[in-house]
Amino acid sequence: MPKYDIHVCLVSAQAAPNLLPILDNEFKPKKAVFVVSTKNEIKEKANALQQVFKQNRVDVEILELSNEFDFQSMEAELFDLLSKYEKEDIALNVTGGTKLMAIAAQNIFSGEKPIFYINTDKEEIIFISKENDQYIPSLKLHTKTLINTYLSSYNVSILKNKDDFNFHKLGVFTERFAMKPAHYKYIISQLNSLSLNADNKNLEANFSDYSYDLKLILEDLSDAGLIEIKGDIVDFKNEATRSFLNGNWLEYFTYKQASSIPDVIDVDWNVEVVNSKYEKNKIGVNNELDVIFMARNKCHIIECKTVNFENEENKTKLQGYLDKLKSLKDYAGSLTKVCLVSFYPIPGTTKSRAEKDNIEIIDDYRIKNLKERIQNWILK
Repeated sequence: MPKYDIHVCLVSAQAAPNLLPILDNEFKPKKAVFVVSTKNEIKEKANALQQVFKQNRVDVEILELSNEFDFQSMEAELFDLLSKYEKEDIALNVTGGTKLMAIAAQNIFSGEKPIFYINTDKEEIIFISKENDQYIPSLKLHTKTLINTYLSSYNVSILKNKDDFNFHKLGVFTERFAMKPAHYKYIISQLNSLSLNADNKNLEANFSDYSYDLKLILEDLSDAGLIEIKGDIVDFKNEATRSFLNGNWLEYFTYKQASSIPDVIDVDWNVEVVNSKYEKNKIGVNNELDVIFMARNKCHIIECKTVNFENEENKTKLQGYLDKLKSLKDYAGSLTKVCLVSFYPIPGTTKSRAEKDNIEIIDDYRIKNLKERIQNWILK
């Protein structure tokens, strides 16, 4: 495999094309030169990417263009860069930047130094230049991109993770809900209501007005030592258990299913992420992610809901959930894939709109085969 000591990277809003080559140990350079436009947004992207490169032991030099719309000046500045490293083993990664930047860079490097392009969809390196008058065959990228590394390259970091709590027993108990969704449809709505009523300092709620079937579930939970029953009062014992039974069980189930898929490199659930503009108490810059994982060098984000969207009061919430997923595609780069997993059915018209926005939906009885459906989604 060809390997170059220095990569010239054209920085753009998308970090992945410049990031992936340094995560392949067989192709990783010793140094990178970032070619950066005058836009502050791109400068911020370059700074975030620089930190990730340094964490992966790749030195970084930054070349700030004086005017990315002045083709002649760009060529001159890139020529000076090439002259500086004329005797070095240097190559151009032409994937990023603006079209004009890419054309200028290719003009300067063509015939002088190697040029390659990263096909992120197929996870391969395409060599544009020739070696000994022969084109170099495309090579597969061998990378294992972790969540933190990927998010950091987009100036996004994990603010906090879930509580240090062992969810295994609760997860085993609630797995029945996902495996037999038709049987538990009515019960889940009631369990949501009851656990929501217990959102108080005592973590308690009265269940006397709820169905007999729900009471049986509560008794089973009590027998397993997961909750306490005191007459007609249920004590959820801790906030982790209460929130788990208030819908987080579906997040955990989805997380466990994703964890068992070979293509999934790194996976987490119930995390809060923030971007560089995060300020405490400011809305819109931090997001809670139900499930996030890396597979085939793409970030996958899943929103999990146990809300019954057949109820009129909940129908208006559905579009908000889809809007959030749509915004997350920009939050973590255009290669990010998003999905809504719903215990209850999603209306057909909503599914059609979601499909146009490239939002995957797995709902209703389909969650019984969640692992298989997530695997198929990864391959799309």
